[in-house]
Amino acid sequence: MRTLRVLMLADVFFPDTVGGAGRYLYDLARELVGKGHEVAVVTRQLTSAQPLEEQIQGIQVRRFPVNTDGSLAFFATSLWHGAQLLRRLGGAWDLLHIHQPLAGCSALLVGWWKEVPWIYTFHGPWHLEYRIKRELEGRLPVREHLQISAMLALEDRLLRRCRAVTALSDFSLSQVRQFHPAVAERLHRIPGAVDMVRFRLNGQAGRIRKKLGVQEGDRLLLSVRNLVPRMGLERLLEAFKYLVGWDPSYVLALGGSGPLEGRLRQLAHHLGVESRVRWLGRIPEEELAEYYREADLFVLPTRHLEGFGLVTVEALACGTPVMGTPVGATPEILERVNPEWIFLDSTAIGMARQIHEYFQRGEKPARAWLRHLVEQSYSTRAVAGQFEELYGQMVAP
Repeated sequence: MRTLRVLMLADVFFPDTVGGAGRYLYDLARELVGKGHEVAVVTRQLTSAQPLEEQIQGIQVRRFPVNTDGSLAFFATSLWHGAQLLRRLGGAWDLLHIHQPLAGCSALLVGWWKEVPWIYTFHGPWHLEYRIKRELEGRLPVREHLQISAMLALEDRLLRRCRAVTALSDFSLSQVRQFHPAVAERLHRIPGAVDMVRFRLNGQAGRIRKKLGVQEGDRLLLSVRNLVPRMGLERLLEAFKYLVGWDPSYVLALGGSGPLEGRLRQLAHHLGVESRVRWLGRIPEEELAEYYREADLFVLPTRHLEGFGLVTVEALACGTPVMGTPVGATPEILERVNPEWIFLDSTAIGMARQIHEYFQRGEKPARAWLRHLVEQSYSTRAVAGQFEELYGQMVAP
């Protein structure tokens, strides 16, 4: 295949932010660069300390400033400055790959981009994510219903403009068909991906458990999430109260940061489990695989909209079992591994019972087997190859 020049647009990009969407983009771009393609990423500048231009692992990163003084200023400057940067970049790009709708809307303002093939990767419904966030926060003013409708309309216009739309799971494909039926014939399923070199079986043993004060015989549960309401971490803490009541050897480590942290700490105190909870904050990237490897079980307690669940395959790639709620794409991944690792429901008592039963059975899944399942379907190399094939179809003369 000939060398391609690919320009990617995104709201989030690793290492600027943590989270699945940004890491997915980073790993894909890095793999494509390794295959000999030229890749540039256009994204917003999160802080003034970030350079507007830099190169990361061979990826050309171009950032534009935004005004964060209110949602209207943020939206307007994101569109305007993003469009200005696209105009300046110009050049003979072979295709435009869009990863979030706000970033993609900038391209709608730039006329000459109409001659370039567009592809969109659907990470989740923009309007629905915003609505659920507001509802779980307990605030959804009437005026915001208009904003939600506008977000859906903008996303729909953007997807209609693209020649191909990819989604990371069957669940996400169903959401595209529900909210954007006009693009149903352009859909492709290309799953999430994990760096199999970084997330591996072997590494330093025992350091993390010692650091966390985990004693021999303790059962270490791990969850790494953005600390926001839809992730279900309150219910996980409630489930943990049951677990500690049944067996005091359980330890829960929570990685991540976000606006819910204070409330979660108060809840742990109220439930009387604070001495058995370890607050990890944002885990350094170079240590994340080590945390996965040393956990006895990774728990994914999501309440809403798990479009894929990158942490699930990262943990499995490190040989660590995962149990998750029957939400979004989680069952698609876990039913191929062990259907009994899918919680029957998302209640605290239900999760606690299944976790406790898992340990009571004394299961010892083969770590190499878990990794093999991930490598078959979710390696970055395999996923990049699928995109490379789709790119080739789009730019063929």
